[in-house]
Amino acid sequence: MAMIDKKLSQAIIVFIGKGHTKAPAPDRARVIDALGPISAQSLLPRIDDIIAELGAIPVNWDTMDLNQATDHVIAAMRERHPELSEPALMALDWLFSYSWR
Repeated sequence: MAMIDKKLSQAIIVFIGKGHTKAPAPDRARVIDALGPISAQSLLPRIDDIIAELGAIPVNWDTMDLNQATDHVIAAMRERHPELSEPALMALDWLFSYSWR
């Protein structure tokens, strides 16, 4: 099992707003405030890449509903990014499913 990257995972949760906002509201400033400018400088490009990857996973909307598509995308992200914590994956789940409602 891969080692969880706690800082990256926390940064993803903070960036998306899970537990802080009523709907996903990506915010770079929140990451800077929570983790400091030095950590944020190295983490934000990684978050950008992960969010882009999340949106690029192919989904067959002809055969999947939103729940199935979200499960499919998060399963792919879990496999591709074993360094992410379960709460970080759930934040990505929230972001993906909300953006496709």
